[in-house]
Amino acid sequence: MLGWYLFRTKARCELQAEQQLKSLGYQVYLPAIPAKTSTHQEAEASERAQPLFPGYLFVRLDPFQDSIRKIVTLSTISQAVKTCGALLPVELALVRELRKRCMKFLESPSKTTFCSGDRVTVKEGPFAQVDAIFSETVGSKRCKLLLEMLGKVQVVETDMNNLAICDRIAS
Repeated sequence: MLGWYLFRTKARCELQAEQQLKSLGYQVYLPAIPAKTSTHQEAEASERAQPLFPGYLFVRLDPFQDSIRKIVTLSTISQAVKTCGALLPVELALVRELRKRCMKFLESPSKTTFCSGDRVTVKEGPFAQVDAIFSETVGSKRCKLLLEMLGKVQVVETDMNNLAICDRIAS
């Protein structure tokens, strides 16, 4: 039965497995999200993606016509994921929904639920652990915040991925 089947890859070999399988003519889906970056890697890594489920990928095949052994013997594949000992396809609706959500997230990773006036906390950098008010977005990855410093409201700009919804209760 033609369907999407789940395979376990060897550690950190998802991308290589995807390339190997594609070169063999298989349809492969590796769900991905934007890579988390540290401040010193941000410039070079901002466009990269990382697997949503490290160590797993989906392959579209018909196990009655395609040899599973051909896939499992690849140097990057560990095993086919089975349910109760049987190789069963993953529901097509699940794969479609994953594709839709990952595509949306990769297209606009910095678009969040932040709205003007939201209380946020800065996660890293010189203003780490400081509460602020979300003001507006600047481009696709940055935003302006309002901080109270030295008795005045100051406007600062930061990366959208550097924010979290404020979990502190104002007194």
